[in-house]
Amino acid sequence: MGSNQTKTVDVRILAATNRNLEQLVRLNQFREDLYYRFNVVRIELPPLRDRPEDLEQLTQHFLSSIALRNGIKNLAITSTALKKLRDYDWPGNVRELQNTLERAAVFSGGRTILPEHLIFNQEHQINLNLEQAIAQLEINFIRHALALYPMKSNNVFV
Repeated sequence: MGSNQTKTVDVRILAATNRNLEQLVRLNQFREDLYYRFNVVRIELPPLRDRPEDLEQLTQHFLSSIALRNGIKNLAITSTALKKLRDYDWPGNVRELQNTLERAAVFSGGRTILPEHLIFNQEHQINLNLEQAIAQLEINFIRHALALYPMKSNNVFV
């Protein structure tokens, strides 16, 4: 860029898709030459529902990341909540797991995630108006603050 001289560069491209490119090539919907340029090293990653052994490690990774990003010290998940995650079929794959855990962290108030904190996309829709959503966030924030800075008095109920 910005020169009249040719410079050689060594570039590797990592590409991912959820489409069957071989089929698209046969249907003339994807360029065959481009397919063969991309198809040097092929890695097939099965969906999360086909590899339940990865669920616990992914869950711990996402919980650590959520805790770090939000300044939460001990974000954990119960074994019954983990079982609920294992029993779900994950149509949204790993991204849905991450979103589910983000949502559960909010509903748990930054504490231990229980089964009732896990709300799956296809199961439930949360229908809160803006005022209700803000109130719920305030409640969770206050609970989290109280957990961080406990009061000396026993007269506070949350």
